[in-house]
Amino acid sequence: MRLALAGTLLALVAAAPAWATRAPTTTERKAIVEAVRFFPTVGRQNTLIFTAVGVSSTAPAWGYAIARVTGNGTIAALVRRTKGWQVVALGKRPLACTRAPAAVRREFGSVCRAR
Repeated sequence: MRLALAGTLLALVAAAPAWATRAPTTTERKAIVEAVRFFPTVGRQNTLIFTAVGVSSTAPAWGYAIARVTGNGTIAALVRRTKGWQVVALGKRPLACTRAPAAVRREFGSVCRAR
């Protein structure tokens, strides 16, 4: 019993970096969704259903969004806040998040490809 509990605790500690991503505020979520929705290659004619939006807790200028595109599968977007949120990378998961700091790439887990 104690061994199982120790194993569970170890698994939780090992997974901790993925939990570091925080939910965006209402304002952040709206701005991130807008940045992705109106990104030129996405186009306004596509219907996007956002399934996940997150912001890095280690570097709050970085975020991501995952959306289903009607009739075209799932896309992921890496966004960065400079003067508003801007799409830095867009495509199928996992993204090559080379412009993001290493801590952000680790934090975003399945969104970013490991280097």
